Amino acid sequence: MHDRQRRKQCCWQRRECSYSFYVVSSNGGAFANKSVDGGTHGFLIVRSSRDSFTSNVVKGSYYGFYLLESDGATIVGNEVSDCRYAVFSWFSEAEVRDNILANNEVNVFTFDAQTVLIMLLIY
Repeated sequence: MHDRQRRKQCCWQRRECSYSFYVVSSNGGAFANKSVDGGTHGFLIVRSSRDSFTSNVVKGSYYGFYLLESDGATIVGNEVSDCRYAVFSWFSEAEVRDNILANNEVNVFTFDAQTVLIMLLIY
């Protein structure tokens, strides 16, 4: 691969970076005005509740926000661009609104108990 082509690829495509922010078992935390450029996860949020993520900028990550069992998390007013998944949510009741989502392959992906039930009923 030519050097110029390599520079054009996002960091997650080159697999050079990993996590940027871990938020694990937090309750009521506020995460604002953070900037992430590249990486596997911009924000990895696990078993957190009532956490607020506002005015953050995530660019070029595989997952902008990755939520797992994080009920009550609020993702509002962030800018997420050039990611594979802007917001990826597993079994989380999160409020996701008023974000700027640009040039992502998938803007919001949600997987929960209802999704599993529907899949079982269909197949």
